[in-house]
Amino acid sequence: MDTVDLSMKDGRPFGYVTFVEAGAGREAQVAVRWDHVHDQLQCFATDRNIGKERGELERDVRHRVGALVAAYAQLGLSIATSYVAAEALRTAANLAPHR
Repeated sequence: MDTVDLSMKDGRPFGYVTFVEAGAGREAQVAVRWDHVHDQLQCFATDRNIGKERGELERDVRHRVGALVAAYAQLGLSIATSYVAAEALRTAANLAPHR
């Protein structure tokens, strides 16, 4: 995982997660949004040429962002709005980019 541009509005995620394959230079971006109609998290790869990794990446991001949403729900938005708390939650949900 290279980049996480994810915001939480009213406890619902919106943004994207970008993966870069080391050595090959391939990049895949997975968009994240909350479906208000079905009240569920949606994660979908934006590049149609990803191939068989598409489903794996979407499930991986859904799991990570789901962990982040659960942490926000348990802590409460009032606590998680500070920068330090938000970064700690991202790290706990395994959404901190590897550098």
